[in-house]
Amino acid sequence: MVAHRSRPLCGADIDEMKPLLIAIALAQCGVFSRAQALSAGYSEKQIRHLLAIGTWLRCHAGIYCLAGVARSLDMNAWIALVAAGEGARLSHRMAGKVHGLEGVPPPVYFDIAVRVGRTPRNVPRAKIHRTELAPEDIAVCHGFPVTSVVRTLVDLGRTLPLETGSRIMADALRVGRVSVDALEARIVGLSGSVGIDLARRALAGVDPKLESVLERELLALLRRAGLNPIAQYVVTAGGKFVARVDFALPGIRLAIEADGYDTHARRPGFERDREKAALLQLADWGLLSFTATQIRQRPDWVVSTVLERVRQLTARVS
Repeated sequence: MVAHRSRPLCGADIDEMKPLLIAIALAQCGVFSRAQALSAGYSEKQIRHLLAIGTWLRCHAGIYCLAGVARSLDMNAWIALVAAGEGARLSHRMAGKVHGLEGVPPPVYFDIAVRVGRTPRNVPRAKIHRTELAPEDIAVCHGFPVTSVVRTLVDLGRTLPLETGSRIMADALRVGRVSVDALEARIVGLSGSVGIDLARRALAGVDPKLESVLERELLALLRRAGLNPIAQYVVTAGGKFVARVDFALPGIRLAIEADGYDTHARRPGFERDREKAALLQLADWGLLSFTATQIRQRPDWVVSTVLERVRQLTARVS
């Protein structure tokens, strides 16, 4: 969800609209409410006429859009926001996707946050979250009213499984989207809220050494296998640098790496990987590399492969 409109409003659309409604429609992917049309200067009779001749289309109860604007995910999000009423904001998974946070699971519905005391009804394809929204919780991203990055991360941390919430927070911290202090302060500010202890634990589980969501997923599998690898381990031989690896079991000289497609598929990454593998072999280190597909779709195979290699190397050392 990054495109702000399905298509630009054409001249015919704008010629037939009042200036205030033009601004509203441009900001909301062509979507507007009956109340907004009335406030822009349209009468009930004009609204009925424009609907009757097909210039406007009824998208939902009391919500309209311009004919010819293609229906899209962005438009549906605005229909839900407008139906939820004043002050509604995309939140949780939906806000995570709009903000571009890595590792956020696909939204199941439109997560929408509204202030406590509001009870919007008949909001299509939406889950309403009634919550206190402080000024620092409010943001606009790609034209959408959303919860801020900090608030979104805290909300994800208190509603997603612990490992998932921790991974998402860690990646946002790694790339500088937020600070630990900001997350801690917002968690304290939401003390007593449902799930806030889970968010606190998710933040406590962040490992700043890990460099990507994929590495965190691999680490979770290694820990599931009963292993406790060292992250971002520097391999040396004869006092000289050999390579830095994602994870290492130094006792048996085994390096384990997560190979994300974006980082490793292009030629420079491919060349570096081959050089690293050769240098590790010369230093008498073993190397296991797993792709994102293997880590995410074949986790049991990844675990069994690592355990078998650990068994082989342990037997050799002993």
